[in-house]
Amino acid sequence: ALSRQEIHNDALLGVLAARLRENLHRLQPHHLVTACKAFAHLRYENEEFWTAAPQKILSFRTQLNPQQLQTVAWAFAVRGRPGTQLYLTIAHQAQALMPRFKPVHIAITVWSFGKQGYQQPALLTAAAAAMRANMDRFTTRNIANALWGFARLDWKDEALYKEAADRAAAILSDPEGRDAVQVVDAATGREAYRDSEGRLVHRWRDPGTGKVME
Repeated sequence: ALSRQEIHNDALLGVLAARLRENLHRLQPHHLVTACKAFAHLRYENEEFWTAAPQKILSFRTQLNPQQLQTVAWAFAVRGRPGTQLYLTIAHQAQALMPRFKPVHIAITVWSFGKQGYQQPALLTAAAAAMRANMDRFTTRNIANALWGFARLDWKDEALYKEAADRAAAILSDPEGRDAVQVVDAATGREAYRDSEGRLVHRWRDPGTGKVME
């Protein structure tokens, strides 16, 4: 509820994070996934929570559905949290469940691995195949997020990129299309600039909110 209203109250969030840590052994998958999503959305840092959560997630990894897998991947990517074992597990489970992934699940999962810089060829191969098989269901935002992730990981698949470009072109030619601007996300996802002090600042677009972050 707090994340939906974007209410930031560090004292309250600290109490909630502590209570969640104390009761990790009792949490069901959807409870912990929802907590990770909410804290990530609020950009809330709590070292103890973000350190403890992966082990619990790993313990019920086979119970996670496609939406929960992409949500966990997204949450840890948004917070920039290291988690090699967590992402290896997500990759394995996502690859196995890929036929059940909807376009948005494929797009955000690939985006998340790209954001973290985790190269998982088997997962990316499965995701590319699923994307190609379901291309007619991809929106421009889905296409942009997926291509951003593939590009960040330097994934070579010219056939996929051409099909994605053709799909985007078809959507953009549709007079009902209202989110044409999203198609440029893949091109701007790696954009960087130098601030007034000469520091290199990298920009990326959060696939959950569409906001440009730095």
